Amino acid sequence: FFFFQAEDGIRDVERSRGLGDVYKRQCYKQWLQILEMIKPVYDPKEERFVYSIRDPYHYGLTLILLAVLMDCMYLPPGKTYLALQHYISMRSVVLSKQVFEDGIYKGWIGGNNDWDLCNTETVSCNVLGLSAGADLIFEAGKPPLSYSQESHFIVKNCNMISASVEEGSKKGFLCYGPNWPIAGGRYYRVTFFVKAATPSCKADVSVLNVTENMILATQKVIFAWGEKGMNWTKTDLDIILPRTSVLSFRCYWHGGDSKLSNMDLACLLYTSP
Repeated sequence: FFFFQAEDGIRDVERSRGLGDVYKRQCYKQWLQILEMIKPVYDPKEERFVYSIRDPYHYGLTLILLAVLMDCMYLPPGKTYLALQHYISMRSVVLSKQVFEDGIYKGWIGGNNDWDLCNTETVSCNVLGLSAGADLIFEAGKPPLSYSQESHFIVKNCNMISASVEEGSKKGFLCYGPNWPIAGGRYYRVTFFVKAATPSCKADVSVLNVTENMILATQKVIFAWGEKGMNWTKTDLDIILPRTSVLSFRCYWHGGDSKLSNMDLACLLYTSP
């Protein structure tokens, strides 16, 4: 899909896996061409884009490409949020096509409305697509993550968990966990994907060292603002873990008194650059 022309001496000092500005601009132009091919249309009911992609494994391939592009491509001012909206939407579409029976994931719905659960291309591409760009990635509202049950949050079919004032949600943790031991002696970046009905919504994210009962990093979420519900924002927390410890990744919603205080959490991931 992609061709990069070598440009000697052009490199960035920022984290870009060796790709310079010229390469990033090429990536962005090619991503625009992909958008023209897949023809995204925003579906307000599903709270995501839908795409004109026929074969199930093409979703996984597109998601892999998008995860790579988000890390390396040059985004013009004002367009940074757009790639993120498609990343979240594409993940939601891929997850919605997954078949889950008797507590076990069986595979993915195939073409022509038939179930093609054992198709090697579909399974491998979609699994790789969902995990692209991270050591671990967690879906909101699903194990091994937990949430404050007493807060009356809503786990939605579009693979997100929502705090809704209209539905009686109260302040609490939209996610915490997984309380797993994470290898020490490394640097990690933990990323949360959240959106809100208005930039004035109040929430914060944090990483808790459960072993030592110590908060390693915390930050107030600065919400983005776009059109047609495209309000997803990405918040990164960088941590250094000296020794192996049990960690909990947390997102706390501070509640509100109007529907403009509502917010959603899609997923979170951590990487070790």
